[in-house]
Amino acid sequence: MIFDKRDDNSKIERISYLRLRKAIGVLAGFLPLTFITASLLSRPDYLTLQVSFSAYYYTNLRDIFTCSLSVLALFLITYKGFGSSVWWKFWKNDNFLSNLAGIAFLLVALFPTNPTHGKIKIYSLIPADLPFLSQIHNYLAVIAFTCLAMISIFVFTIGQKENKNIPIHFLNENYLYIVCGLLMALSFIVLLPLLQHWHVKQATLISETCAFINFSISWLVKGRVMGSKGRLGRIVYRENNQ
Repeated sequence: MIFDKRDDNSKIERISYLRLRKAIGVLAGFLPLTFITASLLSRPDYLTLQVSFSAYYYTNLRDIFTCSLSVLALFLITYKGFGSSVWWKFWKNDNFLSNLAGIAFLLVALFPTNPTHGKIKIYSLIPADLPFLSQIHNYLAVIAFTCLAMISIFVFTIGQKENKNIPIHFLNENYLYIVCGLLMALSFIVLLPLLQHWHVKQATLISETCAFINFSISWLVKGRVMGSKGRLGRIVYRENNQ
């Protein structure tokens, strides 16, 4: 079969986009699932729950943390969505937001947070535990999740075509994107300060887990990981696929 028709090329390109979205969603869910499961199943003297995902840099899961975050960053940079026709509407510019989130995640991996206990030399681009390095690391993480929340709320909700023949279900994809985006934002605006006020040791870890899970759900739904045919297509995507 020769794929020389425009329809065939468009279909292949669409499948590639869906696969890339699924890959991003799977990687986003892989981080909290792997780290938390490994910590709970490991011996207390070998690996315990850390105060944040960044703290796993100083454990035996360091390579997994760095590699997973770097691959996730490269996927986001490679992903090319739709750019806004008006330059100042950056919150609707898929290319700008995904690239910025990818660059931020890549720098988060390259510039790890400072160690929690003692003066542990950081084997990274800048081998020092200077306070400003940890602050840069935290700011970059906030920038990345802010961009991802904006993509879910303002960009992913653009794509669905209105179908008046199919009523809007409460599990409609646009509702899911908005909820996921809001929960990502609230993870750092509300949940993190609240947990810190209660002196929860793993406050940052819990907040980041919430953000990563909603990041994962949003991109998996956009990538149609469960398919979109039959009843599922009518409920989530308002499509009459058979």
